[in-house]
Amino acid sequence: CDTLTYNRFLSAVQSEKCGWSFFNKDSDFSQTFTFDGNEYSYSFDFYTPTANIADISYSKANAYSPICLLTYGDFSIMFTGDAESVAETEFLTEYKYIGYPDVDVLKVGHHGSSSSSSPEFIQAINPEYAVISCGKNNEYGHPTQKTLDTLAGCWIYRTDLLGNIKLTVGGDGKPNFEPPITELL
Repeated sequence: CDTLTYNRFLSAVQSEKCGWSFFNKDSDFSQTFTFDGNEYSYSFDFYTPTANIADISYSKANAYSPICLLTYGDFSIMFTGDAESVAETEFLTEYKYIGYPDVDVLKVGHHGSSSSSSPEFIQAINPEYAVISCGKNNEYGHPTQKTLDTLAGCWIYRTDLLGNIKLTVGGDGKPNFEPPITELL
């Protein structure tokens, strides 16, 4: 499903006449701040769609969902929105020689559908934790067993089973999930 907010975002990128150069290896931003006498910093890096692909013309709108990484200290979380395997393949191809980021938490793509979270993608980023946002007994059958099998070995947090999931990260870079789970699913 397309959302009004994301469609507005895509329209804004197009109206700036920067094409897809908004998403490139140099589109990252970061900030350093001081809190209670301690200095902290974070960065936000966009990985796909890549700007150096001359003509991006995906057949599905979901493919335009950016794959991006938020890094805070030694902690990182990758957001994939509804990106499907075509975007994951683009990521794998584009960053093969540069190197893939170290990912602690993956916000699993497309609600855990079989069109996202390919084994190659998951192996490349090697997340320790996976968060799947999907409704209980949803009509699409998300998350699929295929995706759950691909994520075997990750701590999997699912909104259909746990409800709202809260992730906080302390100054030490350690993730804390609420509600907690005590075993790998």
